[in-house]
Amino acid sequence: MCITEYDEQAFVNGIREEGRQEGREEGRALTLFSLVNSGNLKPDVAAKELGISIHEFEIAMKEAGMNQPVSK
Repeated sequence: MCITEYDEQAFVNGIREEGRQEGREEGRALTLFSLVNSGNLKPDVAAKELGISIHEFEIAMKEAGMNQPVSK
């Protein structure tokens, strides 16, 4: 194996890991959106968990196709 093949494999592995990380983050956000939507979690708590403002959270929730929180 030559050095360029190794570098290419390292690059591919890095891209894969970035994709996995993005997938985990997206899954976490969708889980929080769902909990807020069902009324089991307050939007401000979910926003804090994601490290964003409540306004940003509401926008992201709408962009994900989720409804506004259900009142309990």
